[in-house]
Amino acid sequence: MKRITQMQAMVVVMVTVLALVAMADVPQMMNYQGRLTDQSGEPRDTVVSVSFAVYRDATGGEAVWSETHPDVIVVAGRLNVRLGSVDPISDAVFDGSERWLGITIGDDAETSPRTRLTSAGYSHRVSTVDGATAGNLVGDLNVSGAITSGQPPDPGMEAASNQIFINGSDGVIISREGQVYLGRGQPSDSPDYPDFSDIQVGVGTRTPQHTLDVAGDIHASGTLAIGNSIYHDGVLNQVRTSGPTLSLGREPSYGTFDDIKVGIGTATPGSKLDVAGTARMTGFQLTTGGTNGFVLTSDGSGVGTWQPTPDFTPPPSDGDWELGHPNPDVLFTMGDWGVARQGATLHGVAANTHINLGGSSVTGTAGNDHPFATVSGGFEHIAGGPYSSIGGGYRNRAWEEYAVVAGGYRNRAKGRFSSVLGGDDNIAEHEMTVIGGGAHNRAVGSYSVVTGGYHCHAYDDMDVVGGGRYNIAGMDDGVNQEAHYATVAGGGQNNAWKKGTFIGGGYNNHADGQFASIVGGTYNRVYAVLGSIGGGGSTVSGDASTANLVYDRWGTIGGGGDNLAGNDDGDMLSAEFATVGGGQGNEATGSHTTVGGGYLNTATDSWSTIGGGYQNSVDGRQATISGGRGNVIRAEGTSYSFSSVIGGGWFNDLHGKYSTIGGGRQHVIKGFYSTIAGGGACSTLASGATISGGGWDFTLVAGDGNPLPEAYETGHVVYDHYGTIGGGMTNRVGTVGSDVEDAQWATISGGANNTASAAHATIGGGHDNYASGEFSTIGGGKSCAAKDYYAVVGGGNGNIASAGHATVGGGFDNKATANLSTVGGGRSNLASGPQSTVGGGYGDTATGDFSTIAGGYWNKAYGSISTVGGGAWDTASGDFSTVPGGWGNIAEGDYSLAAGRRARAEHLGTFVWGDATDAVFNSTDVNQFLIRADGGVGINVDDPSEDLDVLGTAKLRNMPADPGGTYSVMVDATGVLYKGASSKRYKEDIKPLKTDSRQTLLLEPVRFRWKDSGNEDVGLIAEDVANVIPELAVYDSNGRPDGVRYDKVALYLLGTVKDQSRLIEEQKTELSLLRQQNSSEIQTLKEEMAQLQELFETVLAQQNDTKVNGTSLAAKN
Repeated sequence: MKRITQMQAMVVVMVTVLALVAMADVPQMMNYQGRLTDQSGEPRDTVVSVSFAVYRDATGGEAVWSETHPDVIVVAGRLNVRLGSVDPISDAVFDGSERWLGITIGDDAETSPRTRLTSAGYSHRVSTVDGATAGNLVGDLNVSGAITSGQPPDPGMEAASNQIFINGSDGVIISREGQVYLGRGQPSDSPDYPDFSDIQVGVGTRTPQHTLDVAGDIHASGTLAIGNSIYHDGVLNQVRTSGPTLSLGREPSYGTFDDIKVGIGTATPGSKLDVAGTARMTGFQLTTGGTNGFVLTSDGSGVGTWQPTPDFTPPPSDGDWELGHPNPDVLFTMGDWGVARQGATLHGVAANTHINLGGSSVTGTAGNDHPFATVSGGFEHIAGGPYSSIGGGYRNRAWEEYAVVAGGYRNRAKGRFSSVLGGDDNIAEHEMTVIGGGAHNRAVGSYSVVTGGYHCHAYDDMDVVGGGRYNIAGMDDGVNQEAHYATVAGGGQNNAWKKGTFIGGGYNNHADGQFASIVGGTYNRVYAVLGSIGGGGSTVSGDASTANLVYDRWGTIGGGGDNLAGNDDGDMLSAEFATVGGGQGNEATGSHTTVGGGYLNTATDSWSTIGGGYQNSVDGRQATISGGRGNVIRAEGTSYSFSSVIGGGWFNDLHGKYSTIGGGRQHVIKGFYSTIAGGGACSTLASGATISGGGWDFTLVAGDGNPLPEAYETGHVVYDHYGTIGGGMTNRVGTVGSDVEDAQWATISGGANNTASAAHATIGGGHDNYASGEFSTIGGGKSCAAKDYYAVVGGGNGNIASAGHATVGGGFDNKATANLSTVGGGRSNLASGPQSTVGGGYGDTATGDFSTIAGGYWNKAYGSISTVGGGAWDTASGDFSTVPGGWGNIAEGDYSLAAGRRARAEHLGTFVWGDATDAVFNSTDVNQFLIRADGGVGINVDDPSEDLDVLGTAKLRNMPADPGGTYSVMVDATGVLYKGASSKRYKEDIKPLKTDSRQTLLLEPVRFRWKDSGNEDVGLIAEDVANVIPELAVYDSNGRPDGVRYDKVALYLLGTVKDQSRLIEEQKTELSLLRQQNSSEIQTLKEEMAQLQELFETVLAQQNDTKVNGTSLAAKN
């Protein structure tokens, strides 16, 4: 049967979309008919699985609907499927856009091309129903446009978008802007404003009696509007009415409103309005029972009633005052009259604008018509200026217009818009001046302010005194513009004398430079423009000579006492930007100098800085001392100490440019670019020098912490350029003298009392070491010396490398005295030959060129390129001689070797190996190889059982033959080689050997190739021999046949030959008798004899060419 996938390309699909079935609901199915043929065009009779899918596109894309019919019957090539019977086709599938049907048969790919669907599918959702006969709609109806029912009486009444228009006796329904209105349209009216007059709508009833008749509850999630307006802007959950009232109650036909109750926050109101909570209102009116002057009271149950006000009597009316018109709570005059207290004086024709309620007080000025002067109370006041005002107090004066004295005693507001709020004997003299209070204060300059205090004066325009006592802002020189903007916030006896000066507070501070500022403190003085003092002041009470002083522009003192920023040379620019952060007795007297704090510190050169500490001094440009005590950076002659730094410590002295002392005590730097990181009593007397720390232990010197002159240069000293000391104690780098270049770049990393006195010399650490050769190195240790160029001592004690490139790795009392000689370690070793080496040990001496001693005890290597590996008392005195180790060995001959104990290779090229025997074992001639091994010599074995025991193949080349042919080499069953001795004196229990010729003749000689060497050979097979004559086989430790005793085979062959000889003799006799009778038998015997002869010769040949494999050699006596 052919696969459907093979017929897929020939499928002819005819889609007939039938008319929708006429029924109440639109069916969600369509008919599909098709024809299926094979590749030859013949119709098929079969049952197949067919899948259908509807797509938006002719190719690709995702299906909007699909289903599979697993058992579709095909008869004569025809198939019929109802699409939607498995998965109903919703109306959302056909939304008016193109749709394509895809078909898949079985497991094959979808047929191509897809079929475009036509009108029937789209009948699920039609665009128009023009001309359709009326019917019933079942389900939801969604309309995105307008619906018009009937013929509108006026063409202008047609429904607009999103409206429903119905023309008939039941009225018009119009939906606009999300709202629904019911009414009847009128031809002369706009459709937006229908007639609602006689429309009745019933909800839950078919006989509505009102405009809206609801048989049931009404629930509103938004605003419920009542009235003739269709617009509202209310918030959700409100009830609104377009009229002025909203009444709740029964219709008249159902009774009165008497028993109607409204509850807010309660479902069981007990009164007409019952509020379970707080009622908030902007006003209220309770008319019943209320009258003028009544108050609302409550009984014990909370019921309120109106009651007359107790003892209330309305005031009488005399015609001068009126109460309650226009405000019922205010007493008004009956005319445009001034108001005055008895005995008051009101000047001028504008007196009717005055208010004078003070005792013996005056408003206005005689001869002037100043309006609206006011005295609110008090005694003996004069408010003489227009619009002036005195609030109260005693003997206050407000002379100018808009002047104000709020109260107090003897206060005067003498300038326009001036104000005195209170206090005693305060005077605001010019316009816009203000005095907040206090006593004897003066605000002289225009816009000046004295907030309060005692005897405070603001003399110049816009000066301010916040308060305090005897404070002055500005100058009392009659020129109000010279020191304006001056401010004193508070304190006592502070003077801000120049323009823009500021004093925050404190006592007896003077700001005498323009825009100078003093935040607080006592006896502080700023004499320069833009100078500043934060606080602090005199260190002796009442002594201005110990105050903080700022003499130059932009100078700053943060606080402290007796500090100085700038210098009193009359030039305010010579030390500008000098700064003292705080402390006592500090001086920053150079341009841009800074002292952060501390005591008695001095920074004199430009851009120099002292962070703090005690008695520090900087006289170098851009130089810095962070802190400490008694530290000094000074200029050396005409050379400035540019950019030098002392981090801290005690009594450090720095003379060089760009140099640094990190800390420590009593250090001295006299060169450029030098550094001492810390420690004590260190000195660098050249440029580029570095000391990281250490130096001197001051606990070793008696003292009370004060500087000790004798301690200088008692620690580390670097004498030459670029020398370095990492740490330790009393180390020296370079050479003493005026030449600072003869030992440059020398280095000591640490230790004590070390000296590196040559260029590039290095000492890593240790004690009392001395590196005097250029590029010499000592790693550490004690009392070591590297005396020549590139000499190295790694460490140890008393070691010396005294020649070029000589090396001593460590140990004690070792010496490398020749060029390139080396001692690795040990004790009392000497490498005195050029390029000689002693690895270690004790008392070893390598004197020969290139000689080597690895270690050991009192060994000697005298010969050139001689070697002693170790041991004790060994001597290699010949050239190229070697003693690997041991005791008392001597390699005296050139190219000789002696090893073990008391071995002596006394001749050229000899090898003498001695065992532990305490006896001399020496060579007797040149080129000997001598072994003394009492326990035997083993090769590949660790337990030799003979003098020579070989586990493996022993090969003897050019073995000389015995001239007498007496002996041969043989191997026994244990693999031991021995000579073929056969004397009767070596034997006992001697018996004749009985052999069986028949067995011997069963031995089969073979030709073969050895596996290990590949060489061809002849012989017997051990397994075959063991089966025939077991005595001729050699067996291994497991009892398996391993070899053949070829030396014994000849014995069996000899027995066979003897048997054959006897047989031959017998046969000769018999043959002689039967020769003529049986010549053929004689011939047979000859042939047999020949075979035996051949076999015998083969065995003999094999015996003479035996290959010994896996045996041990031994000599038997």
